[in-house]
Amino acid sequence: MIVPASTPGITIKRMLSVFGFDDAPHGHGHITFENVRVSNNLMVLGPGRGFEIIQGRLGPGRIHHAMRSIGAVSFRPLILLSNPLPLTPILLLLL
Repeated sequence: MIVPASTPGITIKRMLSVFGFDDAPHGHGHITFENVRVSNNLMVLGPGRGFEIIQGRLGPGRIHHAMRSIGAVSFRPLILLSNPLPLTPILLLLL
């Protein structure tokens, strides 16, 4: 169902960060639904098709978060190369 955020009973508690980034007000949020009443014309695709809708929505999100993780991991070696560790006697033994 698609329900307007202004519907009585919907409370947005707070916005959540993902991988340290705050995407408010567009990102993920802690939302509660208490006694929310909606009409049948707000149903998407029809009864019993919720799993199909959710899987269609989760796929792109999984790819998005995986790509963000790959980007963060790819950036880390650049940081390490730009701030090299001082050569201590222990590091010299490893060379």
